[in-house]
Amino acid sequence: MNAIIVDDEQPAIDVLKVMLEQDGRIEVAGTFRKPADALEAIGTLRPDVAFLDIQMPRMNGLELSERLLEVHEELEIVFVTAYDRFALEAFRANACDYLLKPVVESDLGRTIMRLYKRKRLPPKDVQPGNAIRAYCFGGFTLLGMPPEGVAIPWRTVKIQELMAYLLIRKGQQISKWEMINDIWPDCTEEQAHSHLHTAVYQIRKTLKLYGVNARIDFRNAHYRLEADGLWSDLEQFMKLSEGDKEVSSANAGAYEQCLELYKGELFGAWSYPWSIRLREACRLRYAVMTKSLCDYLIGSGQHQTALQRIQLLIDTQPLDEEAYMLSMRIYKSLNNRTAFISQYQKLERLLQAELGVLPEEKVRRLYESWAGIMTE
Repeated sequence: MNAIIVDDEQPAIDVLKVMLEQDGRIEVAGTFRKPADALEAIGTLRPDVAFLDIQMPRMNGLELSERLLEVHEELEIVFVTAYDRFALEAFRANACDYLLKPVVESDLGRTIMRLYKRKRLPPKDVQPGNAIRAYCFGGFTLLGMPPEGVAIPWRTVKIQELMAYLLIRKGQQISKWEMINDIWPDCTEEQAHSHLHTAVYQIRKTLKLYGVNARIDFRNAHYRLEADGLWSDLEQFMKLSEGDKEVSSANAGAYEQCLELYKGELFGAWSYPWSIRLREACRLRYAVMTKSLCDYLIGSGQHQTALQRIQLLIDTQPLDEEAYMLSMRIYKSLNNRTAFISQYQKLERLLQAELGVLPEEKVRRLYESWAGIMTE
């Protein structure tokens, strides 16, 4: 079964597309931000289902569904909306189902089962080739087919490291000399070549054993991992965090989806030297997106949600003074003076112990503004 997604908000498209890819039972044949573009493509693509945002400028989802059905009568419609008051209108429009934003996995799963029943198709197991998952945040693990999701074992830590190395540069041609320099810098040339050949052989063997739709090509002294059948939290994080998008009610859910992927620093305790630059880039993206989302949540009165989110940032980046400032602002808004003071004192002790410095002046001024204590 294949689908199209039509939504004027790109983050909403990205989130739903990722969720469908992770589920594996529906293939996304096309995505469109303009209803007119979807109308133009429907005759060629002829998808089984269309996921339509209801509120769109120029032509709303209800009108679009009628016009799509004029071209493709067998098309199933699923409306996606941030407001449940549109549910009745959705079913009056003969929709198969509707989903509330932000879309959650359990609701999407029920919708997919309903689609299969309406199409009179046998339920398909959620075990596609692309269901093999690589988790790179907080460690490095490849999980096999669901529902068991057994962690794929590697014979040595260096073979695991090479797999991680190839994964983050998926689709790129990598010189064998660059690989040797990054992974076996202390070995002789002969030893390094032997280690590289053995590791590549073992990775190919393991991927085949666990049914991963991936291969390692070698040509002109360059290796390349082709892995369309392998989902990666890192790849999805980078995709969803692209661009400088201002947080709004329309994309706050997409921010949450992206931030949930970040479970700790890239590769966690493994801390491969060749991954330092990317690890820092991910840390920065996570911090910036968290603060932007929290600013929006505070502005919209969702203080407890903002507090939970900023605490996750503090847990992963305990020396981030801006994160502490945000948490102090929230406690001040909640009139919780005890927590406000405690948060500042925690930061002060940590900075003294780790760096031998006091918090920045702007943090001290925020503290002084309510605690009424001059901090030298």
